[in-house]
Amino acid sequence: MALKSVYKYILIIAPLALLLRNPPVQRQAQPMPARRPVSVSAIPSPQPSVAKKAEALRAFNELSTRPWRIERNSAGYIERLSGGSYPAGPGGFLETFGHSLFGVGKDSLHMVARETRPSSTQEIYEQAFEGLPVWGSRINLHYAPGGSLIYAAATIYPGRSVHFTPKFNQAEAAGAVLEALPSFLGAFRPAAEGDYPFATVTALARPGFSLSGGLVFSVYRFEIPLREPLHGTLEAVVDAQTKNVVVLRLTDKN
Repeated sequence: MALKSVYKYILIIAPLALLLRNPPVQRQAQPMPARRPVSVSAIPSPQPSVAKKAEALRAFNELSTRPWRIERNSAGYIERLSGGSYPAGPGGFLETFGHSLFGVGKDSLHMVARETRPSSTQEIYEQAFEGLPVWGSRINLHYAPGGSLIYAAATIYPGRSVHFTPKFNQAEAAGAVLEALPSFLGAFRPAAEGDYPFATVTALARPGFSLSGGLVFSVYRFEIPLREPLHGTLEAVVDAQTKNVVVLRLTDKN
């Protein structure tokens, strides 16, 4: 019995006596620090590219003799200029403002058409990467008889230079086109055996890029002269990554 009493003292009475002798320190809850308001100066400044676009547009407007109506694309570059007048001769506008306003330098553009009329001169440019055309890209410039720019429209890829990265060669792309021809031309006439020789179609393959939905794709493009009784040209575009025929249509049909 005496031994049980000792055990009871050790297990229950001793810890209780120790707790009463040294009560726990009561700690007060510390208040949460107040959130510091964000000042306008703490907001990051615009990215340099955005600032450069704004600075170039300001300079362009200052040099213009009439104000412009401006339309932008989703990347913030100008898609259309109208209603204004900028006193620069043909070509000079792109050299000065092409990169900052449209996102493309004149060194990556080549002129595909120039037409002079009594009322205006029109220049049309196409974009190119690594010397390969970007089909679907276009910059259209109109100049007044005195040489001032009066209209500009751009559908271009404003990114860095891209590289042609095919997974299939010209012969494989030509094979995809020839495989799609019978069903396509069947609406007009059955494709006769030998009308479109494999070697001939392969030689017509042109590597390049296709601009679609703001993205650039590596493609092979074909322009195949049609055989009698059809007239015109068959345009075919094959994705160089998937070998899918993404465009197949007749052009210049009589």
